Amino acid sequence: YTITQGTITDNTLLINGISTAIFTPTTTQTVTVTSTIYTNSTTLTKEVTQLDTVYVNASATTIGTGESWNSPVITIQEALDIVSDGGKIILAEGTYKADGDYGLTIAQNVNITGQTQNKIIIDGLKTNQIMKINNGYTVNITNITFTNGQAQYGGAINNTGTLTRSEEH
Repeated sequence: YTITQGTITDNTLLINGISTAIFTPTTTQTVTVTSTIYTNSTTLTKEVTQLDTVYVNASATTIGTGESWNSPVITIQEALDIVSDGGKIILAEGTYKADGDYGLTIAQNVNITGQTQNKIIIDGLKTNQIMKINNGYTVNITNITFTNGQAQYGGAINNTGTLTRSEEH
């Protein structure tokens, strides 16, 4: 892999002959990722725009830009990928239990807020930790219920950063 302005996970997967990896951009400019397997080469170029506020709706039928309730992203991971450092992720009412809604590693300062009180649930499906907050980062969580997280350390949240959890009335 050749990467400009970003990082790619060290662990790549080979699924049905296709090499798959997670790319995390660190810029709001155009990002290019080039993958070469044997003699075939594929280049993906995408404009990455980081947003101060990202809207998420697990019930949405198509993935949007995250810029409004009319165009939300579907998973929390998608929101984490595009929210600016110190930005806000707003979750619509519902249960978040898809891949990309648990097993999250948070390595940025972020505010994650439920749209309303007592109606937003993040479900770890008893298979994974819901989120890990890395050292040096501040995360504020409001109006979110965590359930079915499972891990040796911090079933719902493994916090080595700074965490504030609250409910707004």
